Amino acid sequence: MTDTARRLVHDAEGLNTAAWPVPTDELVTPVERFFTRSHAPVPRIDPREWRLEVHGLVERPAIFSLDELARAYPPREATATLVCSGLRRSEFLCLGPLPGELPWGPEPISTGRWAGVSLADLLHDVGVAEPARHVEFIGLDRVERLGRRFGFGGSIDLGKALAGEVLLATRLNGAPLPPAHGFPLRAVVPGWTGARSVKWLGHIVLAAEPSANYFQSKSYRIQREIDPADPHDVSAGAPIAEVPLNSVIVQPLPGQVVPAGRVTVHGWAMGSAGRAVTALHLSID
Repeated sequence: MTDTARRLVHDAEGLNTAAWPVPTDELVTPVERFFTRSHAPVPRIDPREWRLEVHGLVERPAIFSLDELARAYPPREATATLVCSGLRRSEFLCLGPLPGELPWGPEPISTGRWAGVSLADLLHDVGVAEPARHVEFIGLDRVERLGRRFGFGGSIDLGKALAGEVLLATRLNGAPLPPAHGFPLRAVVPGWTGARSVKWLGHIVLAAEPSANYFQSKSYRIQREIDPADPHDVSAGAPIAEVPLNSVIVQPLPGQVVPAGRVTVHGWAMGSAGRAVTALHLSID
């Protein structure tokens, strides 16, 4: 890969890579440049043995194979952007160290053409039972935290799940999901942080409360007030959900010397929760 599209690898805990600079001349990110974020090694899953279990507060618990899932529901497609919760985290390092967090810059954002089935179709089929208010996704990877091993997971509001835009995806950019991107099945939650688009999906659980998974109850949260006893404890904060308004200049690069006169600036912008951006303003001060 050339220097202008080099691959950044942040650590060996899982597969965590991204390309920089982010190309601005293409809407859909090629798979080879699509960022990856995981907290454990990529699991090896036999698609013939794989099953999706749907349970919790549902009227008709169900188990699906890949073929059964494809036959049960009409195919759906969507072009959606995934954004890592750590986007631009490195800019916070001037405020102090962030132990245990990857120092992402502006690179972990990618847009894909996703195909699969609608989560809403599946939920209407199994029947949502009271008092369900949240839909939890649990992956088949094995993460270790606080002396326990478990699948990465998180939940979304039931309203978001039933809105019709959340996919249970089996394909990316016209091809089967690569292992690094969640093969054989992953959630794709447009407009929400990538941490809720759980990969290697094995369980969908309907519940009255948000997920108690470590990556929702202890991590990927926004702490409004710092706890002086433990500045890195964010468990009292709110879980990250919708992606906020953001924009990044891709070219010129930070610190790059440019000639006097007119300069062409390249970059990207996205609205809060995936809403359209109607205007951009650039200032040099």
